[in-house]
Amino acid sequence: MKLSTTGNAERNLLYIPKNIKKLEEKKYSLGRELLKDGIPRGTTYFIAAERIKNESKVLEVGCSYGYFGKQLKNLKQVNIVGIDIDRKALAEAKKTGAYDTLLEMNLESFQSLYELKNRYYESFDTILCLDVLEHIRNINELFLTLISLLKPKGELIVSIPNIGHLDIIYNLLIGRFNYSLLGILDNTHLRFFTEDSFRDWIQIISEDNELNLQVELIGQTFSDRIELSGELDDNLQEYVIKKLISMSKKVNNKNLFVVQNLFSVRRYNG
Repeated sequence: MKLSTTGNAERNLLYIPKNIKKLEEKKYSLGRELLKDGIPRGTTYFIAAERIKNESKVLEVGCSYGYFGKQLKNLKQVNIVGIDIDRKALAEAKKTGAYDTLLEMNLESFQSLYELKNRYYESFDTILCLDVLEHIRNINELFLTLISLLKPKGELIVSIPNIGHLDIIYNLLIGRFNYSLLGILDNTHLRFFTEDSFRDWIQIISEDNELNLQVELIGQTFSDRIELSGELDDNLQEYVIKKLISMSKKVNNKNLFVVQNLFSVRRYNG
């Protein structure tokens, strides 16, 4: 079975068969392998790290095994707080020595969000929310809580998969929406955004809560991989894909090959 790190898998992996269970377990350690020798250019981690100031106070939401926090501590000497739901991952993060505080917390819990706000209201220069929001049911409540934890001139950095990638568009056209172990259609994703729909979501929250938020696109990652059907003629599929690319240019869609959008969200203070 072919797996994808971009969009559709060959088959719908919303259910994981026994023969690839071990692969699923390994996916949470991929970031550790990626970052063991530094932060590679062109990754979401590199783009986010470039935004962080030396010796600033940082909250890393979904810190996992601490691989990114360790690199940030070495590069920027930050004061960093990490949050994760995985106790085993937090134990490994503690071993890095990078974190000033580590919290085991379920961000789906309103009680946890209340405690977080009480403890860290307007405390952070930067909040990192990389590959997190798309997994959250109570996404609005979490977002509002995170905004409240920023200092007046603080910045929330968010990475979000792009559901408008050509792989998704093409496969919808032929009737497929196959979850994968990784990528845009990671089988744990609950929320889906394009660049514009993310901006619109933030704007509605900002207007309704009088937050005066500013959203800036600060980076993107790319892939031209498309999962083709084994049941359709290759020449036909190539023709349809070329047509989709041509049509996207006519409507000024520049995000067909974007896998991840990275945004900065700040309060505008005039």
